[in-house]
Amino acid sequence: MPLISQQTGKKLIETLSGPSGEVLYTATHEVASDNTLKTISEKWDNKELEANNKMLLQGTQLLEGQADAAVAAAKLAWDIIKAGKAVGKSEDAKSSVLSSKDMDPLSYEGAKNGKSATYTWKINDSCTWFGTINYVTIKLRVEGKYGATPVSGSKAPEGKYLPDVYVNVTECTVNFPCSASGSANLSNPSNIGKSSVNAEVRIHGKLNAGWFAQHMGITIGFEATGAGGFRLLGKE
Repeated sequence: MPLISQQTGKKLIETLSGPSGEVLYTATHEVASDNTLKTISEKWDNKELEANNKMLLQGTQLLEGQADAAVAAAKLAWDIIKAGKAVGKSEDAKSSVLSSKDMDPLSYEGAKNGKSATYTWKINDSCTWFGTINYVTIKLRVEGKYGATPVSGSKAPEGKYLPDVYVNVTECTVNFPCSASGSANLSNPSNIGKSSVNAEVRIHGKLNAGWFAQHMGITIGFEATGAGGFRLLGKE
């Protein structure tokens, strides 16, 4: 009871910032007497990210099957944060976007390393009398390999593919009483090329923070293409 009474009326400031520190989203949450959270204000400064979040809240399915697609993802979902800690890169925490006729990454050559810029998601205490009190800071970007072309003898059509796609959580700081978790989903891949294949996929990094039994979350979007590499969704 003493802990709850101390939290009542507390306000939490949630922000999402881009690579230059530009604020893309801001929300204020207030702690009620029963320790639940109430969102009292929010503002999006990036319309594409706002649209992605509304789409997911409405339950739009991102992972519909496309067995006959020209390009396909090796894996469509994985964890990026567990128990408040970033998940290291492994076979279970990455994907690839290749021709459905040849899903072996070793059947592609000439891949280049690439990465997007970084997003920062923070939850701070609104009170700054004694300095900033940070509860959650998560920084993430998408990286991997792009520009890969099929080797001689491969059944894959000529074009540019993505043999490695990975969400890298470069910082994950979580302080009491918050917790954090996160996952990544890939949309169905597509071919945006004309005379040759240009594999394209959108990556949705879903972040969640817990305040005791309550939760708040946000979805951050990226795009990856075989010809162009990795970028923040709607920012380049």
